[in-house]
Amino acid sequence: MIRQGREGGAGRDADPQVAAIMFFTRIDAVSVRSALALLLAIAVETISAFGLFAIMPRAGAATSSGAVEPDRHGTVTATMRDAGWRLLKAG
Repeated sequence: MIRQGREGGAGRDADPQVAAIMFFTRIDAVSVRSALALLLAIAVETISAFGLFAIMPRAGAATSSGAVEPDRHGTVTATMRDAGWRLLKAG
């Protein structure tokens, strides 16, 4: 009975990633799980912030005559404020 349980996975660590980090750092499981959750949350927030920054179009550069040139997507926007509203209307 016990042998069958061991073959089925009984007695092993439920979370091998946490077990490995605990082994190398000598930190308790609760702290390791909390740190991993915090690291994941920071990564998600960072990626979402820079992702929004990356997709926002740049404001067109004004020429010496004051005319506004198209941005890299071929769209003419006078200010970033207008570009934000354009994103909201497109969605």
